[in-house]
Amino acid sequence: MLNAMHSARPLLLVGVLASLHGGSLLRAQVPPYTLALTLPGAGTWCADISPDGTKLAFTAVNLEGIPVLYLRHLDKGESVGMSGTEGAAYPFWSPDNRYIGFFVPTEQKLKKVAVGGGPPVTLCQAENGKGGSWNKQGDVIFAPSSDTGI
Repeated sequence: MLNAMHSARPLLLVGVLASLHGGSLLRAQVPPYTLALTLPGAGTWCADISPDGTKLAFTAVNLEGIPVLYLRHLDKGESVGMSGTEGAAYPFWSPDNRYIGFFVPTEQKLKKVAVGGGPPVTLCQAENGKGGSWNKQGDVIFAPSSDTGI
């Protein structure tokens, strides 16, 4: 019995070390790179990259002087304004990359819009929202005002 436990220790140690290392020994290391973009409009306020790293959501002021939510697929060369997102600020992504959440300060609302198209949907009132987080269970977490808690 003592010999069996003694011979199992190296395997146990390897398993513990691998789990503590987060499995990074098995993952390929991808070098970081810099992405330079010329964005439409003036005064880009806020941007967020999608969880899968393939898209960028950002707000910029359009030619009429109105902030709009834009979507850019990083493998393509253009940014597209998303219909119905006038007044958008502080975009953030759903974990499945299908929706972008954003605040509309002039309406004091939190909304979401489908990346695939369609009109924005109001989620709730947000007096002065400054950013949010969307978990895998579908909960959106944000502070409704800059001077209140979650």
